[in-house]
Amino acid sequence: MFMGHVRKHALWIIAVLSLLVGLIWRYSYVIVDHRATNYIYSDMKSYVDRALNFINPHYVETIADTVYPPGMHMLLGVLYVLDPSWNLAIWVQLILSCLIPLLVASIAYLLYGKNVAYLALILSSLYFGFIDYAGYFLAENAYTFCIVAAVLLLVISMRARSNVLWLIAALSAGVMLAVSASLKEAILVPAALVGLFLLYLAWERHSRKIFIMVIASCLGATVVLAPLSERCTTLSEGAFCVTSNNGALTMLLGHHGEVMTTEFYDNKRGYMHGFQPPPFVQLGYQGVQKFDFGAYDAESNRAAAWSWVAEHPIEAVLLSLRNVFQLFWGSVPWPSSHTDGKYMTIFFQQLFLLVVLIPVCVFVWNNAGALLRCDSKYCADIFILLPVIGLMAAVFLSLGDPRYRIPFDGFLMIIAARMYLGIDGKLSAVATSLARA
Repeated sequence: MFMGHVRKHALWIIAVLSLLVGLIWRYSYVIVDHRATNYIYSDMKSYVDRALNFINPHYVETIADTVYPPGMHMLLGVLYVLDPSWNLAIWVQLILSCLIPLLVASIAYLLYGKNVAYLALILSSLYFGFIDYAGYFLAENAYTFCIVAAVLLLVISMRARSNVLWLIAALSAGVMLAVSASLKEAILVPAALVGLFLLYLAWERHSRKIFIMVIASCLGATVVLAPLSERCTTLSEGAFCVTSNNGALTMLLGHHGEVMTTEFYDNKRGYMHGFQPPPFVQLGYQGVQKFDFGAYDAESNRAAAWSWVAEHPIEAVLLSLRNVFQLFWGSVPWPSSHTDGKYMTIFFQQLFLLVVLIPVCVFVWNNAGALLRCDSKYCADIFILLPVIGLMAAVFLSLGDPRYRIPFDGFLMIIAARMYLGIDGKLSAVATSLARA
């Protein structure tokens, strides 16, 4: 009788054990073995330097401060004020990393039920990619948390029966989306696709509530993005930008031939920036290209990229496809590619390919027609896949790196878990119930 009870609840038991192992692993990695203060160089040093500038009352921001979104260095700056030893910042990274599997499992539970949630919790708890980035002063860990939280809040909004709860959840989802954009602006394309899909559901189900939910999310996002956009646009001397000018920069880096290093010289303002994307190093690119404008000059960056694309249309398409391919395979995520964690990262990327990515690709291939038709049975799957598809679209136009994909891996884990267990999603039923409410 006892063994029968254990077999019945085996998935739940494994999920709990996986969560506990994941928590211990995270603590050991982030607090003991891989403290972020031991890895302050390159991008990590840039984040720390900008954080210290942010809290320096004598520092005056310039157009050079629009190269990257401001969210992470603002967070690090505040945490440094509270604790100059950086211990608080390290613990915040740990806490966010510990919460991510719970958020992923919560989305799976609300859309597919408890068994899919258990399996998603197992996969996300033991996934090294979600642990590794908590060990650096980089934006990826906080970005992952915010993206998953925003999607969870949208699902809560759709499932809530209380008018107050679903409205608060929708507004909060927009806020979390905007915070995500303050960390990495690439989230805007996935967010737009999800928003369009929800508007489609609102139209198809004649649902005023879903429509209002989308509007409320947009309002929540606007509250956060408006001041960030005002800051960026003002620093950019009137040239509009949302949170940074990074999108145009990465577009040029990804669409100007197979060149290793790109240097920007703004002689008028006296600024120089150099970039050597890690995938380019691993792909063996060579040479240096130089531009006589700033890395923050979005208009010039886009113009140079489109000019090169017009001159090399076939090569541009092939590079764009390679960018998308690079998200999933072809290089080792940085900075682990240059640390002792390289082989652990390689192992888990290959494991992810076998256990998650290939099964998801099979699922999409087998159900492509129904997914393209937005069949009601697959509404939940479309909703969960759209952030990944949006990322692929953004990368097609900019620059590919597996580092960009890892924050979205939780969504692929949910689809893989749903496919393994053969459980259909509930989003269509939720949308219908909202329409009838």
